[in-house]
Amino acid sequence: MATIEWWDDGSKTSAWAMKMLPILVRQAGSQQPLTYGAMATEVGMLHHRPVQRAAGRIAYALEEISSMRGWRRRPPPKLQSLIINKATGLPGHGVNGFMSRQYQQARTRQQRAAALRTAHAEVYAYPHWSDVMHLLGVESTLQDLQDLTQEATDARGHGGEGPHHKSLKAYVAANPIIVGLPQAHAVGDEEHRLPSGDQIDVLFMGAGGALAVEVKPHTSGRDDIARGVYQCLKYRAVLEAKSSISSDPYVVSVMLVLGGTVPHEALQLANAFGIPIRNGIVPG
Repeated sequence: MATIEWWDDGSKTSAWAMKMLPILVRQAGSQQPLTYGAMATEVGMLHHRPVQRAAGRIAYALEEISSMRGWRRRPPPKLQSLIINKATGLPGHGVNGFMSRQYQQARTRQQRAAALRTAHAEVYAYPHWSDVMHLLGVESTLQDLQDLTQEATDARGHGGEGPHHKSLKAYVAANPIIVGLPQAHAVGDEEHRLPSGDQIDVLFMGAGGALAVEVKPHTSGRDDIARGVYQCLKYRAVLEAKSSISSDPYVVSVMLVLGGTVPHEALQLANAFGIPIRNGIVPG
């Protein structure tokens, strides 16, 4: 039961905040920010605007907890700052009043980004988030991700490449616009080999860096989609390692492309690790 009376008052904003809090704590654990749009999709909002109001409610709750007995020596840091604008990489203006003086006084985007990195480091290092959730009467959702991960681990692969996977892979490689690149971008390289022995389904290389794409056809179940999320993590780690020893380092990004819909638990897993998903892609 929440010990802050106004926290759970039955309002829509309160309900959204209670859904968002465990997601933000999850992101703190995986050390990954989350965009406003991704948060809205995960909690079931039709638009991202309510995210800002709910984030403000979380910020007020954390401020109040900081002044409570037993919490003054372990005040919760700015958890709501993990929600960022996709274009700027920064939180919305509504959080400014809750941020550090360094962030508030920053004059340039670069200065704000530096201050935000400091704030995020404090969020990631804070060891009492489970106590905060207990105080506010919300439960962790990590068990769902643990169950899905175990399901992906236990499931047997189908062996070989099926026609649906091959068709989707070729379609994505030939159409960079599907993954957010200009249509004029060079086509993707299929089955690109990595030094780890893995093969990326599609790799796009260009002035903007490297984009590794894992594809899963509409026939894939949620266990196979979860494996796709973990495959993206491997691609990202290996490509970043390669970039770090390259004479011409490049930016690395990854994406999971689905031929069907994305199960909610798989979306949660992808968000936890910062893996963007494009779903419903049908080869034309």
